[in-house]
Amino acid sequence: MASGRLHAQIPLEIFTAKDKVSIDVMMFKYFRNGAGENGRFLFFNRTRALVDYRQETAGIGPSFGFTGAFSYNAPAWKGFAPVAVMQVLNAGGTVKAGVQYVNIRQRLTLFAWSIAEIAPGSGLDAYLLLRGTPRISENLDLFLQLELANTFPFRAGDPFQLTQRWRVGIKKGRWQAGLGADVIEYGRGVLDVTVRPGIFGRYEFS
Repeated sequence: MASGRLHAQIPLEIFTAKDKVSIDVMMFKYFRNGAGENGRFLFFNRTRALVDYRQETAGIGPSFGFTGAFSYNAPAWKGFAPVAVMQVLNAGGTVKAGVQYVNIRQRLTLFAWSIAEIAPGSGLDAYLLLRGTPRISENLDLFLQLELANTFPFRAGDPFQLTQRWRVGIKKGRWQAGLGADVIEYGRGVLDVTVRPGIFGRYEFS
């Protein structure tokens, strides 16, 4: 559910951690109807690249991910919508489908989905993006963001993949900067946990 006319939001983030740097571009865009207002179709795009500082010495190559999603958002559904998702990673591409929820307001963004591969796949993907920008002063806002990107396997022997991305900083105009941490849990039973603290900078294109 979005109020008013929502223009495309295209934030570019660079996150520098102790052993990696990530570059992240995300976009929400409603297709306009004949009256120039937000229509019922929403396009979500996410392009993310991760580069390890050790790639030359340890032979660790960069990783890449692209996600494109179309959803149909009827007003009567109060933010819930069916969604079709195309994901392309280093290992290949998959097509998924499921249910999405979106609520985008001036100072709050809530975006979530639960999707699975259309063909018999490896698991259920549960994603959450929660972003808030409470006002600090006339020209300065607080920037708070939490991302959860989790895969819960269908097959008994497959691993869980749980990712948390935290961002806390300040926002001035289209710029945001501050501290962050990426937490990755992988495995089954006892999970291997990797914590990458760092700093981030973001710029919002429109």
